[in-house]
Amino acid sequence: MSDTIPRLVKMLSHIPAAPAKATAQDLHRKLEREGFEVSGRTVERDLHKLSGFFPLRCDEARPAGWSWALEHTKINLPALSPSAALTMDLVARYLKPILPPSLYEQLEPEFRNARHVLETGEEARIGRWSRHVAVLPSGHQLIAPAVDDDVRDTVYTAVLEGRQLLVNYHSMSTPGPTPRHLHALGLVLRDSTLYLVARPDELDDVRVYALHRMSRPTIAEAAAVAPQDFDFQQYVQKSDLFEMHWGRNIRLVMDVAGWVSRHLSERAMAADQKITPLRARAGDWSHVTATVAGSEQLFWWLRSLGSSVIVRKPASLRKRLAEDAKSSARNYQ
Repeated sequence: MSDTIPRLVKMLSHIPAAPAKATAQDLHRKLEREGFEVSGRTVERDLHKLSGFFPLRCDEARPAGWSWALEHTKINLPALSPSAALTMDLVARYLKPILPPSLYEQLEPEFRNARHVLETGEEARIGRWSRHVAVLPSGHQLIAPAVDDDVRDTVYTAVLEGRQLLVNYHSMSTPGPTPRHLHALGLVLRDSTLYLVARPDELDDVRVYALHRMSRPTIAEAAAVAPQDFDFQQYVQKSDLFEMHWGRNIRLVMDVAGWVSRHLSERAMAADQKITPLRARAGDWSHVTATVAGSEQLFWWLRSLGSSVIVRKPASLRKRLAEDAKSSARNYQ
């Protein structure tokens, strides 16, 4: 059996989407490594023939570079399934902020191909799904701080490759930038703000640095070194820097207005939450108890409920909310 058809299919799969490109020599070497016996001249002839049937383009460089035209998609063998295409489309829409730019650029042909699959033929009905799904943040959203492209690319590369980097960091507590030598350990996206989790070179501890406060980044060749037994996912879940935990659970006892009660009946604060209607109080109020993690996030949430909540216990939280309410009232006098 002739190997012409398998060889041509393989060669087409090795041609990248623009703006990347591959020369005939590049393709020849790849085909030889895969066991195809073919001359470089034959590869060049095949490329010119295939360009008459497929959206391939050749630039004017020497040697010439070949690529799939940007407005078209690559051939995928096997073909991208509708479910995989839908997944790729959702990744492109919602995960772009946390994907390394270089990786996102490499995936762009796959994203275009996914959209093509979802918009044509019988699969168009699957495409309706992505057009009828939205992810919305809760609460009032502030405009995300601007991050320098060079900073973003350097930090993403350091995290992706597990390397160290040097930056100037503009802390809110210091008047000017401070040089920092950091071991990149991970990225966190919170409320549209990107943070680098890193170990300062001079410490055996982990800190968090906002990307928008960085400047003049330089990536180092040395590998990042994490503290012993460090686990990034556990750190993010337990870190006081993000949730600002108080380090203990509390038994929260409070009275809430009707709309808060109905909200909590749909989205409970804890597995042991109990809601009891208050018959003796005028209006549609309820008594709520729950064991929750004490944190600044909890305090801010309770404060946002204003006059629709009365915290009974713990006494320290009740006192703090009362003093905050008095201070706020004085600002409006």
